[in-house]
This record gives sequence, structure tokens and C-alpha cells, in this order.
Amino acid sequence: RTIYPIQNSPPTIRISPFDLPPDTTFNVMSIGWVAEDPDGDSNLARIDVSFNDSLNYVALPPDVSLATFVLPQTEPGAQDQVVDAQVFAGRGFESTGVTVPGVRINDVNTLYVRAADQTDTTSVRVEYSWFVKGKTSNVLYVNDFRRATHPEVSAYHLDLLRSYLPVGTPVDIWDITTPFTTGSSGNFPRSGLLPPTAQPSLERFMQGYDYIYWVASSTTDQITGNNLPFVAPILEPFFENGGKMMVHSPIQLPVDPEEIATNAATLLLPLNS
Repeated sequence: RTIYPIQNSPPTIRISPFDLPPDTTFNVMSIGWVAEDPDGDSNLARIDVSFNDSLNYVALPPDVSLATFVLPQTEPGAQDQVVDAQVFAGRGFESTGVTVPGVRINDVNTLYVRAADQTDTTSVRVEYSWFVKGKTSNVLYVNDFRRATHPEVSAYHLDLLRSYLPVGTPVDIWDITTPFTTGSSGNFPRSGLLPPTAQPSLERFMQGYDYIYWVASSTTDQITGNNLPFVAPILEPFFENGGKMMVHSPIQLPVDPEEIATNAATLLLPLNS
């Protein structure tokens, strides 16, 4: 009798370039990957993930290819905070019941990911790093004034906003100003500080606030390049939860008349001719 040895091939995994978090996020961030097994994807047993620890991992189901990590609210100004992240799977934001420890607030974090097969053979690990800011408030100030003068504009509006808040109320500041634009033309391209897709991370991030104060240099004149048209379609859950939003921006009709009915920013804001 001849016995043929069976050789197991290790799985592979790579970070998806279409599902990367921006270089700075708050407490909700999504990232995707592609895991494969030469012996058949049914041979995959799990996806291992870890924050800032390349030796100890937490297991996710093998069919998870997009994970959203949600962090708890933290105290403003506190140093050296390390928290656990809840993990939600897919575009549908399905709870996995899994938490991953070790996320450092107001610091650069590295996510390590690897795939494992039924024989416990693991892939070469991959990693991705970005800066994580803490969510400290139920009030969000969005700096979308994409001109070089945005520091002065933000200082004015932050002072105005704080004058209406109880003394000492923290305000989270989300800066999506870059890249800047010059002259009177619309902003192009859209800020790289936004995630590549609005769901699920951006939708869940905005839902976490009660009040949003958005200051922009341009919002309604075009869809391509402006930030608010990208964000507006996912604000319905925010408003359904009782959220209140103020937008301070020049209001211009779209350059392309066909965008009047399709630009979500023009549908969000009252336009009077």
C-alpha cells in the first residue's frame, strides 16, 4: 500500500485598500481584510485580531471581512487611557459579542490581523496603524472650513458654541479641513480624513452625539469634493435619536442643475431662492 502525504498550505490575509480607516479616528473605526486558503476557504477556522500586541490575539469568525471597533466614552484630558473595543461585523454592524483589549486613547494604535485554518496553521500577520482620539462629549464641532484661515474661524465659532453650553462642557473637535482649497472654487477632492465609505463607522460615530455644530467653507455647490454631501445621507439615525445639528456655511445652488435633486447637502439644508 502506498501512502501519499497530505501537505497543508497556510492561509493568507491582506488588508483591503478599500476599507481603511483615515489616519485619525475617534471611537468608531472600520477596517477590512481579505482572507483566503489555498486548500479552500471552508478550511479557514478564524480571524485573529489584536491591538498593539503581536503575540496575543482575540478570535473572530472566519467569515468576518469587515470589522468595526467601538470604544467607550473617555474622560477629557486624561492621560494613558487604555480601553477595550467592542467588535461589530460587516456593513450590517452585527454584534460579535467579542471585545479586543489594549486600545490606547490619544495615541497611535496598531491593529494586527492574521488568519488561521482548521489545523491551527496561521498566515503571516498583517498590520495597520492610525491615531485614535477619545470621544469625550455629546457635543461635536466639525471643522470643515477648508481654507488657510480655518484656525481663526474655528476659534470664533468654538467661543460662540461654548457660550451656549454649561461652563466646563467638553467639546469634541473633528477636523476634516485638508486638503485646503484656494479661490472661490468648490472643494476638491473630498477630505482624506473621512472614511472611504460612510457606513457603518461614520453613521455610528455621528449617532454617538446629541449636538453637532458644523462649520464649512462649502457644502451645497457640488457633490464631488465637498464633505457634507458625503455625510448627509447617513444622518437620519442621528436625527431619529433626537440629535440637533447646526450648519454654518455659504449656501450656493449646485453648479450642475441636476445635482439640486441629488445632492444630499441641499436636501439637508433649507435653500431659499
